[in-house]
Amino acid sequence: MGIANTDTDAEIDWMVRKCLELRLFHDEEEDDRWQKSVQEIGGDLLVVSQFTLYGDCL
Repeated sequence: MGIANTDTDAEIDWMVRKCLELRLFHDEEEDDRWQKSVQEIGGDLLVVSQFTLYGDCL
């Protein structure tokens, strides 16, 4: 994840919500993939800084 000092609180909130609400996990009851978010499974996130997203090679 890359967050810059120019990002607003609203943009940061949107990015956090997006990460928490992504449907990436299997729903065993419906035997269907991609139906549950990390919040729904009670999981954790490992967020790694990706400073290279903001690199400038000029």
